[in-house]
Amino acid sequence: MKHLATTQQRLVAKVIDWAFGIFPMLAFLTSFELIVKEEVPTIVIIPSVIPAIGLLLIAIMILQWALIAFQGQSIGKILIRIRIVDEKTKKVGTIWQNLVLRTLINLLMLGNLVYFLLDGLLIFRKERRCIHDMIAKTIVIKT
Repeated sequence: MKHLATTQQRLVAKVIDWAFGIFPMLAFLTSFELIVKEEVPTIVIIPSVIPAIGLLLIAIMILQWALIAFQGQSIGKILIRIRIVDEKTKKVGTIWQNLVLRTLINLLMLGNLVYFLLDGLLIFRKERRCIHDMIAKTIVIKT
């Protein structure tokens, strides 16, 4: 049996995934232009940038979800060489486990601060399973 991914591996993979989501947001924030007319500064958004950034965000989201659904890996997990698997079979989890129970439910709960903190802190336990791992009956292993 493959070994569980370390806490550090899981954290670094998550940071990489967040970076892929944050990059388009930063691009959006830098798409503002300061215009000074009659000594009154005004900030405007460069309109041509918005559709491109929106498409980039959607493309990254679709890519991440497809990778998680079919490979049990996000971009961060691929780079760190870890994978989501079913806790019993040790094979890549189903779309239901990986995408619905882990990713979408976790995404819906993101606004709940107690859940967010507790879920993240649980990877420091010996079994290194977050709440979303327990719900989906998955573990994260080294590949």
